[in-house]
Amino acid sequence: MFPSSILLSARNSLYLRHTVSFSRGTDGSRKRYTGIHEAAIAGDRAKLRFLLGQKGADVNAKDGDGKTALHLAATWGHHSLVPTLLNNHVKVEAEDNNGQTALHCAAKAGQWAVLRILLANGANEKAEDDEQRRPAYYSSNHKKSVINTDLEICEWIFRNGHDVGARDDHDDTLLLVAAYRGMLDLVTYLLDKGFELEANGGAGITPLIAAAARGNERTIRLLLDKNARIEAIDPDGSTSLIRAAWNGHTEVVRTLLDRGADVKAANLEGSTSIYVAARYHHPETVRLLLERKADATGEQLFAPCARGRVDTMIPLIKAGVDLECRAGNMNTPLMIAAFHDQPAAVQTLLQSGANIEGKRPDNVTALWIAVEKGHERVVQVLLDHGVDIESKAQSLACTSLTKAAQQGHLSIVRLLLDRGANIESTNEQGLTALMEAAWHNRTSVAGLLISRGANIESRDLSLGGYTPLIRAAANNHSEMIELLVDRGANLEAQSTVSKVSPLAEACCRNRRVFSLLLHSGAYVETRDQLGRTPLMHVAILGNRAMVGWLLRFGAFRGAKDNAGLTAIAHAAKAGQRKTVELLR
Repeated sequence: MFPSSILLSARNSLYLRHTVSFSRGTDGSRKRYTGIHEAAIAGDRAKLRFLLGQKGADVNAKDGDGKTALHLAATWGHHSLVPTLLNNHVKVEAEDNNGQTALHCAAKAGQWAVLRILLANGANEKAEDDEQRRPAYYSSNHKKSVINTDLEICEWIFRNGHDVGARDDHDDTLLLVAAYRGMLDLVTYLLDKGFELEANGGAGITPLIAAAARGNERTIRLLLDKNARIEAIDPDGSTSLIRAAWNGHTEVVRTLLDRGADVKAANLEGSTSIYVAARYHHPETVRLLLERKADATGEQLFAPCARGRVDTMIPLIKAGVDLECRAGNMNTPLMIAAFHDQPAAVQTLLQSGANIEGKRPDNVTALWIAVEKGHERVVQVLLDHGVDIESKAQSLACTSLTKAAQQGHLSIVRLLLDRGANIESTNEQGLTALMEAAWHNRTSVAGLLISRGANIESRDLSLGGYTPLIRAAANNHSEMIELLVDRGANLEAQSTVSKVSPLAEACCRNRRVFSLLLHSGAYVETRDQLGRTPLMHVAILGNRAMVGWLLRFGAFRGAKDNAGLTAIAHAAKAGQRKTVELLR
């Protein structure tokens, strides 16, 4: 290691190397400053002491802006440097190019610690800069930072004839900011100075509303003692009571109620204090408001039910709110809880007497909603309470099992089957759970349904009499086709209306499904109601690859439909010349 004396010498050489430097001004000119200026800007106390100890050091040297090291230390808030500079006889009243002293700089930058030191050392608080402004003028613009000091700064500003009550860039007064921050001593001081008690801030709120929103109870008591209007409202029409309840400040709510706040007051949206307390899940505040005769309504249950806040729900339920009230979408609290997967809320509502079979105008129940959303825990609770497992929603008269199969909720399908759901129940189109699973390619669900005895050859009632296999082919679901064929589905089954087979349906679809059916043994000469074979269908479409496959699988080129047309005749009629050549 180097001896400490060598390190100290190296450091001092570095300091001296920067005794005089230049910076580039905004106008392109070179501005002179010294190492002392550098130390003042950086807050480097050791460097400053060393440089001031050098022969010929000028503590009052000015940079290109006419600022001394004291100006710079004041601007940057390096209060620990100020005593060092003062001890080295820096001129406290030195002016920069704008006629401003170090006190101006400290006030302008809101550096209150520096400002106190300068005032204590005789800085002239009445000094005016080139614009005839005293330091206090600049301090009065720092409301947000003044509030973090003691009252000395405020008194100093007042003493110099400036108004800290003037509005800032946010149109807020210092009283409002102090009330919001809970600065009781400052609020007291400002009120004693005659500040306007009801002056609205930029957000349109009074000091009392600001204090209530923040939960500053002692400040609220003080403001009320000074006769602040307890029913003053903000731009939303909310009173201080509503704002306090909104944020769950129970003790503030109690104080406001004790002072006569209107517990039934509502804002422009019609929200009362108990409504917002319930909406934002403040159970203690809700209980207090109920004790003070707030109006309890079923609408207040909506938000707690959606969030599963049983602690907020219980006092409302005990107060006798309507458990069957309807939201804008006609959902009851039970339906809301089911929609948001809140089993505890569902349990609480059912134990409190909510109608488990309540329906919307479209006949949708809480069970149907829970099944559609895949909320198994809620379905379990509803089933445990005896819900009608076969109830149907008006939309296509779909049962819970059919909807669960459609959505692919395997665990819910299993649960419903375990609880006795009718595996062959149909909607108004005659679709069973297996048919819906086949159409939507829910292979796991289909496998479970088949294993539980679902009829693999069931047909719909109003869509043409399609089987699950035909539906799977119609929707290009090769995985579903593989499953159904593996489980014994009839490859030759035809729809009851158009006599379409799975293979004929696949002609209009993709090659993979078509190939899969062919290789699974599908009969290539099935005919639809027009007497057309699969070869005729693909000839019309001009799908030469499928034509080739059918020919390799033994399709008869000369077969004729009910109109006496062959596949080649259909291809020619459709303008498929290359297909015609292939079929010759």
